[in-house]
Amino acid sequence: MVGKTGTKQDRLLGIYTALINGEALSLEECAQKYGVSEKSIKRDFEQIELFLSDYNLEKTDNYEIVNTVESRRDKGQFQLMNAENKYMSKAEILSVVKILMDSRGLAQTEMGPIVEKLIASSVSVNDQRFIRNLLLNEWYNYVEPNHQQPILEHLLDISKAIKEQRIIELTYGKSSGGSVERI
Repeated sequence: MVGKTGTKQDRLLGIYTALINGEALSLEECAQKYGVSEKSIKRDFEQIELFLSDYNLEKTDNYEIVNTVESRRDKGQFQLMNAENKYMSKAEILSVVKILMDSRGLAQTEMGPIVEKLIASSVSVNDQRFIRNLLLNEWYNYVEPNHQQPILEHLLDISKAIKEQRIIELTYGKSSGGSVERI
């Protein structure tokens, strides 16, 4: 199907040009603009990705078409991105993880999955092993809080209470013995 505004090649070049210019494109808007189905536009995105792959642009320049909307109920917005803009640098992720671990705020059982998710979602696949290897010594020397209790759910509950402007009563034990109650 050719559509309202010319040939398939015109459509592909129009989409590619918009992506190169940094525009975020939705399947729905492109389908309406070019008078074709969303499925056709999805195939066009795939063809552009193949072009990037064939000319090694995805490897040398780290370009990829990324769905910038993560919610499943929202329509996707697709954008051509340089992976270096999408991910943290090795120095950035290392700094964030070291600061998080140096805070000693979480038990190892909570810290581990958080650090792993940070690495998996914030660092390119090529750099993940390197970062994990750098952090091995940090893990070995990690000192968790003395209470060794999970606190993530408590933090969420406290944050909700603060947002809702509810009064909070906390009782905690002192290192010298005894307990303290705060409202």
